[in-house]
Amino acid sequence: MIDLAKYTYLFAQALDNESDPEYWQVSNKSGSFKRMALSDSRLPAIRTYIDNLTATGRSWRLNPPAIECHIYCTGAGLITIRPSNHDIDGRISPVLILFCAFSPNRRTIPSSLRSIPQIMNRHLTQKSKAGIDTFQKTIERPRLILFLKLIFLGRK
Repeated sequence: MIDLAKYTYLFAQALDNESDPEYWQVSNKSGSFKRMALSDSRLPAIRTYIDNLTATGRSWRLNPPAIECHIYCTGAGLITIRPSNHDIDGRISPVLILFCAFSPNRRTIPSSLRSIPQIMNRHLTQKSKAGIDTFQKTIERPRLILFLKLIFLGRK
């Protein structure tokens, strides 16, 4: 099982469409990154979370809308960032980030997002960087405010 309170998870398909996808685990406490092995037993749970949040999570509107965010009332969330570089076939290859908005260490999540160019070789657009700044301002709010924002401003 994955622990979103302790870790943030990043996922992206390979840009060459032939290599293996990338899964990264980021410690919410120390901010350290670890590439996950494709044999890791948690990968199916990560994919299930991604599918479920995309299908049934509440849309958490961030302004500017450069990044998409879907979230459950439990705080489990999925951010989609579309980098400026494309895959070999010219398609945008998004990076998906699983996180917990109510984690005690949630303030480290924006730094994980800003590290995408270094660890995953994806280039963030200026709009994505602005979206991360907006997300940071949002995620730094007290948990009660985050919950109320999710309940009243989140869209199904």
